[in-house]
Amino acid sequence: MTTPDTASPLSAFLRYNTWATVQLLQFCDTLPRAQLGARAAGAYGSIRETFVHIVGAEAAYLGILGGPAD
Repeated sequence: MTTPDTASPLSAFLRYNTWATVQLLQFCDTLPRAQLGARAAGAYGSIRETFVHIVGAEAAYLGILGGPAD
């Protein structure tokens, strides 16, 4: 079994990426709905649309890297 001290760089990256995404989602959970749907010039879209994009892209990457989840 791989321990955190001997984990591959990819595993470490994926753990950190998951942690960071959860932190952002927890923070955004405190925002008013109007703010989640607001758009800013030069941004991808609203916060909500950005997270839909991020989660969809990460799901695609996981499918490429490890196949479908069981």
